[in-house]
Amino acid sequence: MPTKRSLSLIALGLLLAACGSTEPKVVIVTATPAPVATVLVVATNPPPPPTSTSLPTSTPAPRFEPIPIGEVEAALRDAGYRRYPFTNADSISGYYWVKESIYEQTTTWETGAFELQVLHDRAPGVRVDHMERKFEAIAAAFPVEFMLELRNAFARYNELVRPDVSGEPDEVFSFGGDWKDVWAQYYVSEMTIQGYRVTLSVWWWQTTCPPQYLYCYFDQFPGLEFTGDSSFKFLTINMEPPSRPILGGST
Repeated sequence: MPTKRSLSLIALGLLLAACGSTEPKVVIVTATPAPVATVLVVATNPPPPPTSTSLPTSTPAPRFEPIPIGEVEAALRDAGYRRYPFTNADSISGYYWVKESIYEQTTTWETGAFELQVLHDRAPGVRVDHMERKFEAIAAAFPVEFMLELRNAFARYNELVRPDVSGEPDEVFSFGGDWKDVWAQYYVSEMTIQGYRVTLSVWWWQTTCPPQYLYCYFDQFPGLEFTGDSSFKFLTINMEPPSRPILGGST
């Protein structure tokens, strides 16, 4: 559950199909309503932002009450996103929202938190284009001033963040099992935008094709057959509402 003392729950729509066995077989990491399967990671105790990507931040006085998560979800639905429900280990429910790609999801929690995620392409311009689609989808739910600050914060981070991940991660989680999944978080930058706690970071995910198969591939990524290890990077914006109600009217 995303709180002031926890990072995001990363939701990745993932379907792994394994080939080369004696019978046709589909291997799913964690089953959810078709056509999406999910891998969940709960990260706790966020570290301070690394010096190399630390950004100047400000904490302006909040100018509106936290937006009900239902309004954010209505904006996503109106923008053409499909939703897939989940309940995490802490009995917190929410939805994964998918439109362009199951690898670039938006997640909403009943707590009022939400998260935007795109593939961390090497080209900053591609990252901007993909994240802007998500900004446009949620813009109907938020004041213009909030969206302007959020876009500016993302633009600064996107300009400075490295295209590759290296060195010690801020957080790392190893899950073992047949797929030996590893999640690691890099380049954390935190700030407050009109009362919302905003965390930008890059998550690196690695999975291993089990040795009993000739090769594996990722659904919706034809031609990316692999043996051994394969990985993806995701640029993520996690937003948590204030823990206490904000007094004052909306703008």
